[in-house]
Amino acid sequence: MDLEGGAQPLSNETDDILAVCNGEIYNHEEIRRALAARGHAFRTRTDAEVLPHLYEERGLDLVDDLVGMFGLAIWDARRSRLVLARDRMGEKPLYYATVPGAFVFASEPKALFATGIVSAEPNWEALAAYVSGGYVPAPTTAFQRIAKLPPGGRVVLEGETLRTDRYWSVLDHLRQPPLTLDLDTAARRVRGLLEKCSRRDAHGRRAGGSLSLRWHRLDRGRQHRQQVRR
Repeated sequence: MDLEGGAQPLSNETDDILAVCNGEIYNHEEIRRALAARGHAFRTRTDAEVLPHLYEERGLDLVDDLVGMFGLAIWDARRSRLVLARDRMGEKPLYYATVPGAFVFASEPKALFATGIVSAEPNWEALAAYVSGGYVPAPTTAFQRIAKLPPGGRVVLEGETLRTDRYWSVLDHLRQPPLTLDLDTAARRVRGLLEKCSRRDAHGRRAGGSLSLRWHRLDRGRQHRQQVRR
């Protein structure tokens, strides 16, 4: 995935749409092929480079096309618009804070503290929730001035207007009528999904290395494939 050429931020051809991404876009190759067919030109082979180009085509709906684990940010200089988004299952974290005259975001609270403009004032109610339940649900965090983007969450900052929403929620799927499948059909579908995940897992392991914001290791593809074939 062109680890050497993947220095971020990554941009479109005219350098007015920039993207940074912590994580991995599993289906970047198919997205790249579709974008290239529409005339987009790429400078690297890194997966995150599809983001600014996909944003040009899909706008805020680009997240609907992404398969992967990611916390991403896109700056649209044409509209003075900042977009943040987190993957559907929340595998990659994304925190943000609004302070007088500034909006800051990062994958860890300590990076926000390092700016010198975000207070580390504790959120005692959130800490009490953590002590009693072992979990602090998004958008709350242990810090009064910091919010956490929920899984499948999106933030759009445009001018002085800040909007948050959920582009994906498991509850939307649970509310749908149940599928009527016999056992063999259900088993084939599950098997196909597991094999698809295993192929993506193995591809990630072959790439090796890490970018500045990538610390995960995908090392269970072989185990997944063995389990699927039993």
